[in-house]
Amino acid sequence: MKHLQKWNGILAGLCLAMLVLALAGCGSSSNTPAPAALTGVTAGAGDQQATVTWTPVSNATSYNIYYSTSASVSTSTGSKVVNATTPYNVTGLTNGTTYHFVVTAVNAGGESTVSNEVSATPEPPAPAALAGVTATAGNLQVAVNWATVSNATGYNIYYSTTPNVTTAAVDKVLNVAGPSTVTGLLNGTTYYFVVTAINGGGESPVSNEVSAMPVPAVPAKPTGLSLSGGDTQVTVSWTNDSAATSYNIYYSTSSTFTTTSNGVNKITGAANGQAVTGLTNGTAYYFAVTAQNLGGESQLSTIKTATPATQVQIPTNPSALNASAGVGQATITWGSVANATSYTIYYLQAPASPLISGTTVKATNNAITNATSPSVVTGLTSGLNYWFVVTASNSAGEGAPQNNPKAALIQ
Repeated sequence: MKHLQKWNGILAGLCLAMLVLALAGCGSSSNTPAPAALTGVTAGAGDQQATVTWTPVSNATSYNIYYSTSASVSTSTGSKVVNATTPYNVTGLTNGTTYHFVVTAVNAGGESTVSNEVSATPEPPAPAALAGVTATAGNLQVAVNWATVSNATGYNIYYSTTPNVTTAAVDKVLNVAGPSTVTGLLNGTTYYFVVTAINGGGESPVSNEVSAMPVPAVPAKPTGLSLSGGDTQVTVSWTNDSAATSYNIYYSTSSTFTTTSNGVNKITGAANGQAVTGLTNGTAYYFAVTAQNLGGESQLSTIKTATPATQVQIPTNPSALNASAGVGQATITWGSVANATSYTIYYLQAPASPLISGTTVKATNNAITNATSPSVVTGLTSGLNYWFVVTASNSAGEGAPQNNPKAALIQ
């Protein structure tokens, strides 16, 4: 009995010692401190994700990431990623939205306080360089065209009057929605263009470079064409157009032609009222005019015709004029003039002295038209003196009278 009591005492002591040891062990575990707040936390944006990094600590067994679209993230307000390792990609995010991140360290002693807060805005990658850019010239402007790309939110146009344009160009049109017309340019100047695509991820490299020279609209075809035939020439006139900088005359012996027809003649830089020379008298020629500027050449005007011919000259006054008096009349004779088609006798009753001029006689308008040599002027008064001149006429007009009229004292 005594031995049993002894062993019970020994067992009780052992149990008590084991209990003490166990309690001592538990006391050691509960005294392990939680990690301190992490430092060196960063967040880098990607396409629908953000990469979070931090400086690991030796007494941490794992890490938690908390994030939100609102600032001041806490362990109770943020979405949580457990057992994260640095660097860690937080995926499934929305491009263009800013996210805020904190990180905690965990061990047997618990979870640290949150780290410094960092933020990042996920964005898609910048677009690739555009291809197939074209430039079409207009009046004081150029239309720049390209195929739009799905991952671009806008486009930038850069241009210069010198080639090898970069994004550093002074002249630019920024954040356009698509193909655009660049205005305010100078006609006759060549411009060079490149285009970039942009989105939240940045700006693409520049596109292929294209060039175009703005030009005005092509003038309308000239109006008011008129022709005047001359000796081996035709004078061409028209109504000027303010939009034209020069004119071209086209002519042919064919009544129908174009600017490219065989046998058509062209005079470039023609002046209004220009004489086209070197033509053959008696041959019908057909003429048209075009107006031109930097934008190009107009259509042909209306085609008109003219025939060059030797010009008829006004006849000289007849020579060998003579007046012979008769009873109540006078007989007038003169020499013929080669290019005359008719003659007119003028006479004036005036004393024989002093001598009067032929123009004075003609001015009295006492005239016998379509006279032939010799002609008898009747109905004159006997005993009086009369003065006579003769003029020659043709289609060009009437010639001058003789300077010295002839006198006759009527019998």
